Amino acid sequence: MIKNAKSGYNWKKRYFVLNDNALTYFKDHKTTDVPKGDVLLTADCTVEDFEDADHPFGFSVSTSFVKMKIAAKDAQDRLDWKQSIRMVVSDLTEADEQGFAVRGYLCKSGRFLEAKVVRRFFMLHNDCLTYHQDLYHTSTIQGMRKFSARTTVDLDGDKTLIVRTNLRDGKYWKLRADSTEERDKWVAGVRAKVAKLGFMEVDDEDTTVAELQKECLKSGFLNMRPKEGGSEWDDQFFVLTNTKLYQFFDSDADTPNQIYVLSPNCSVFETKLKDNSFELVTNSRVLHVQGSNPEETYAWVKVLRHAIANSTELDENPLLVAAKKQKAIYYDVTFETKKPLGLVLERSGEWALVKLANQDTTRVSIGSALTQVNGKDVVLAKYHETIKLLTAWQPPLTLGFR
Repeated sequence: MIKNAKSGYNWKKRYFVLNDNALTYFKDHKTTDVPKGDVLLTADCTVEDFEDADHPFGFSVSTSFVKMKIAAKDAQDRLDWKQSIRMVVSDLTEADEQGFAVRGYLCKSGRFLEAKVVRRFFMLHNDCLTYHQDLYHTSTIQGMRKFSARTTVDLDGDKTLIVRTNLRDGKYWKLRADSTEERDKWVAGVRAKVAKLGFMEVDDEDTTVAELQKECLKSGFLNMRPKEGGSEWDDQFFVLTNTKLYQFFDSDADTPNQIYVLSPNCSVFETKLKDNSFELVTNSRVLHVQGSNPEETYAWVKVLRHAIANSTELDENPLLVAAKKQKAIYYDVTFETKKPLGLVLERSGEWALVKLANQDTTRVSIGSALTQVNGKDVVLAKYHETIKLLTAWQPPLTLGFR
């Protein structure tokens, strides 16, 4: 679409992306890693038509902070954008009424008393807390604290809260609000989000390798890919039970450093990242590991599939919960270079739903359904036919989602 420059005189073509918090724009669809700016959507946001001789299909997005004038290509395009933005605003209004849409300025200090205190704009998401330079640059994340079922929020004085993830790294955020009322709103919001994650993850258990091996399905060392990727994989010791896969630093460890909860929604399959490598995808995590030989890899894949097939349903299926929340908003994501897509798809009937996504790099929402691959409609296609289109893909690759 075309947007009116801040000066009010010039109009420039920009590529727009709408998410559940903001309307972000980029120079073009090839540079979506560097946003030019964004409009933080709020519960009081309004979307209205305007027309002039040069822009017959214009509309404006106004919040209590900013007003942006945009011109669509035709009447239907304008209507689609207006409806999509109003759906997001409606969700924000509902979340605000429930006390979940918490965002605003907080003063942040580090772990140590001598650490510098800075004032940043914070936003509460479903699974994390992020901070940004200010409310005009929310598409650029300066810091993130991921939530888990073990995350805690403590009070400190009249206006301060301390957010701890309890993931053994000892890190925490000490945040000071402008008032006790505002602090209490943040505390209630974070606790509500963490409570909803309880059925998805387990981050800590008081158990040892020796205790688990008494009644485990399989145990042993596997070469594991680091979370940040790379070619240097590390040996880790794994113990598989009927319900969980435990990861330890070594075979004598007293405490697991990661736990993967198994359910019927999990999947395991061999990959080509390395010789004898395979991947486990759970409801909230992805694990890439490598066996020492083909026989070992086959044995692990077989026993993991057996454990998954005999596991029980979680109280709620995170993927289906996310899918039900998706509105009828269609959007495209283009991959200009050959690289990992940052997506994990799962079969639901014949549909391919997004199970996991690196939202910072892909801007794809969990629960979205894949509808097109390079312009080819896959809504009515068989699941295996859709996945086949993604096999050995070459750039540019454009995926359409709903």
